Amino acid sequence: MKAAKWLKQMLVFTMLFTGLSGGGAYAEENPESPAPANSPQTPAFPGAEGGGKYTTGGRGGEVYEVTTLADSGAGSLRDAVSAGNRTVVFKVGGVIQLKSPLKILGDNLTIAGQTAPGDGITVIGYPTSFDGNNLIIRYMRFRLGDMNETEADSFGGRYKKDIIIDHSSFSWSVDEVLSPYGNENVTVQWSIIADAMHISRHVKGRHGYGGIWGGKNTSFHHNLIAHNSSRNPAFDSTAGNSHDFRNNVVYNWGFFASYGGKGAVTNIINNYYKPGPETEVVRFMNAESTGSYFIDGNVMDGYPEYTQDNWSGVHKYPNYVKLETPASFANPLPTESAEEAYEAVMQSAGATLPKRDAVDARIIQDVIHRTGMHINSQNEVGGYPLVEPVVSTIEDDDQDGMPNDWEIAHGLDPKDPSDRNMTKNEGFTNLELYLNSIPGNGSANPSAVITAPANNTVVKAGSNVTIEASVSDEDGSVTKVEFYRNGEKVGEDESMPFRYQWTDVADGTHYWAAKTIDDTGTMAFSTSVVVHANTKGSIRPWKSADVGSPGIPGHTQLGGEPGEVTVKSAGDIGGTKDVFHFAYQKVKGDAEIVARIESITPTNEEAEAGIMFRESLKEDALFVSLVVPYIRTGKRGVTLSRAEEGGEVARIQPDQEFQLPYWIKLVRKDNQFTSFVSQDGTSWTTVGNVQVDLPKQVYVGLVADASKVNNETWKYNTSTFSNVNISAKTGIGPKAE
Repeated sequence: MKAAKWLKQMLVFTMLFTGLSGGGAYAEENPESPAPANSPQTPAFPGAEGGGKYTTGGRGGEVYEVTTLADSGAGSLRDAVSAGNRTVVFKVGGVIQLKSPLKILGDNLTIAGQTAPGDGITVIGYPTSFDGNNLIIRYMRFRLGDMNETEADSFGGRYKKDIIIDHSSFSWSVDEVLSPYGNENVTVQWSIIADAMHISRHVKGRHGYGGIWGGKNTSFHHNLIAHNSSRNPAFDSTAGNSHDFRNNVVYNWGFFASYGGKGAVTNIINNYYKPGPETEVVRFMNAESTGSYFIDGNVMDGYPEYTQDNWSGVHKYPNYVKLETPASFANPLPTESAEEAYEAVMQSAGATLPKRDAVDARIIQDVIHRTGMHINSQNEVGGYPLVEPVVSTIEDDDQDGMPNDWEIAHGLDPKDPSDRNMTKNEGFTNLELYLNSIPGNGSANPSAVITAPANNTVVKAGSNVTIEASVSDEDGSVTKVEFYRNGEKVGEDESMPFRYQWTDVADGTHYWAAKTIDDTGTMAFSTSVVVHANTKGSIRPWKSADVGSPGIPGHTQLGGEPGEVTVKSAGDIGGTKDVFHFAYQKVKGDAEIVARIESITPTNEEAEAGIMFRESLKEDALFVSLVVPYIRTGKRGVTLSRAEEGGEVARIQPDQEFQLPYWIKLVRKDNQFTSFVSQDGTSWTTVGNVQVDLPKQVYVGLVADASKVNNETWKYNTSTFSNVNISAKTGIGPKAE
């Protein structure tokens, strides 16, 4: 039978913006049963391993019922974690939208996310951090996102002891997704750490990192770390630290998988590394100076030479130490092969109780099928979860965290709250036995793939486009497909073929995702498909062309006022061959081009917009260009040039920084080119001077690129210009053809 009938009977759907009556902590005044012995031989729960294995959390303490999805107040999660010595259970399920950062302040806490009904608990909007010791955190989701002006991790904490995080899901960070470091006796296991937002609200611009992990006696196993450009993880570089990193899956990193660990001892054993479409550099990690490392048994998917000899896939800095045997730990992690760990992580990682959500299901499918991308916003992959708030209908008369029927079945009194803390079975309390026995809904996630249009399709603005999804469900049937554009639900279809008719398509780049829902309410998002809509029309006196072979055709369009031009482009200007889109006029003789750059799409750090004199439309042609690369902290007018065919691009980068909009000007006098920038278009500052032997007749115009890096992913930079003008600097005057 696909789903457990009793679970369906637990739930009732309602909108929960106020709490249920009776929310809060319950502790009897005169407990008749003794507190548990808290033997050091009793693990946090069955399956707890590593440095945090014997964390006791809220064992033997009171029970706090979370009865509202509100940010604060009685019965809220914030109130629940404001004090310690308690187990937090959930009488509600859904999304908690924070109004400010959430701090877990109490010591001796167990947060039992598996008790939430419906789709479980997801915390969004602001970061969550721990500031207490002795914490057990299970089956929770923390998905920060970009709805608020915050530069933060999704979840983290420092300088604490005795912490275990199990079967939880973290995503959509502005800084790092999950950063527990500087701690002692810590385990992170069976969790998903994914979808860092790369160019979001971070003051430094591109960030998009997995996290900093480590401390003394720290263990990390059976986690999925996916879609983060770097720090997957970075290991804490503090002398005396010890890190045991094994049986994890690392997918689709960008320029770094892992690094760090200076002064520390680090095991990297039997992990599965799978490069993805965004991966630029294929290596296991950087071995840092003064760090000691045991690296063995790891698989680099598609690179058998690195799998056979792990150290050949490590960048080695001077004075690193190669350990011949693994560093030992007080609570050694049981270990399986990297291939076995890969299968186990795909099956069981993340907040799988009460069910794996649509976001995690999409990430798992990305890993399996080697799809997906690095994102700048959660809206590029379907947006924040839309789930109905749910109230549990489980009867628990004594509010001890255990249902009446479970207590009766186990010989307990459903009207005596003290029996929750009676111990048996190797030191677990009755409450813990119940928490450890909660099943899922018994349904595998369905899957969806957008089959039309293809990724990075370019369509005409104002046209109609059919979005079509193919779905499957291995243990049931799909009842509905919802369609999302740029994070907003725009439609649904309840019958095959599952389609949405997108009419009067607006100019711009659009991110489409399909969410499939099966007959048990279990869901999954598809991998996103990106569609670019361009406005067609005359661009006279301009012509435009792609230089090189960008993965997305470029485009030029004019604005409503004279001198307004938009250039859309993939690729990169640089190296020995350029790939970009060029809006140009052919000009003879000395001339200048002036433009004000209004905006640049932050497809990547250093996505560019600018002006150019170019010998030809060949990809290795001579040129001089003044470009403004996208850097969040400050833009600069950078002069680029290629002085010989097929030569490397030279670069002049001044110190002066500015923010858009800003004016740029490039002047030719014979074969001398001078570049200028200006705040107002009147007072100009020279930022470059270069000589290149260009022919008398050249191509002069506007350029853009998306700062393409060495990976498989193409992105599309829409750059807008105003006040564009090409003028003569001699009596001959420029001739536009």
